[in-house]
Amino acid sequence: MPLPILSTEITPQDLTEIIKNAHDFYQTSLNSLKTDIAIILSACGLLIAIIGVGLPFLVTYYQKQRIKITEIKIDKQLKESEETIKSLQNELKTTQKEYENQFRLLENKFHTNAASLYMHLSTSYLEQNRQLLGVATFILALENTVQTKNFDMMNNMLDNFFNVDFPSLDTNNPLVRDRIMHLNKILDNLDKSPEFKGKFFSYKEKIITKLKK
Repeated sequence: MPLPILSTEITPQDLTEIIKNAHDFYQTSLNSLKTDIAIILSACGLLIAIIGVGLPFLVTYYQKQRIKITEIKIDKQLKESEETIKSLQNELKTTQKEYENQFRLLENKFHTNAASLYMHLSTSYLEQNRQLLGVATFILALENTVQTKNFDMMNNMLDNFFNVDFPSLDTNNPLVRDRIMHLNKILDNLDKSPEFKGKFFSYKEKIITKLKK
């Protein structure tokens, strides 16, 4: 059976139909592309808007967190520093007290030894009838004893001096008399202090009586 012969001739009507279909296809594609572009642009705009609003917030939040972390670290370091300073201050106070105690002990020992030495010299000078030196060194012994605040030692020293050596002193010698008056002034000042108030009255009376002769 013979095959039908297909006509390849395109009529003007067919050409118009083809052009119309092509136009519709491209128009549809173009509209679709425009829609896609519009959607993309809208999405980009929305994203930009979100970034524009959210980014500063995120940056601010990040900065606040960094500041907060830094403040926590600084607070911790400050507390550690304060504890270290307090510890050093306590150690310094303890060391200072120890040194002060040691210094007071050494100072007391020095004045005690000095008082003993001057008292020995005073006794020796008075035995040699060198009254001026005897009274002068006794005053030095008394002044050092005052620094020790040892009233028993001071009382024994004064009793020994006024009962043994004082009666034989020559008040006609102006230098000896001057030293006795100086001794009276020392006792008078001591008698006014809260620590020794009223404890030297009898000795001052002996001096006054001696100076009147």
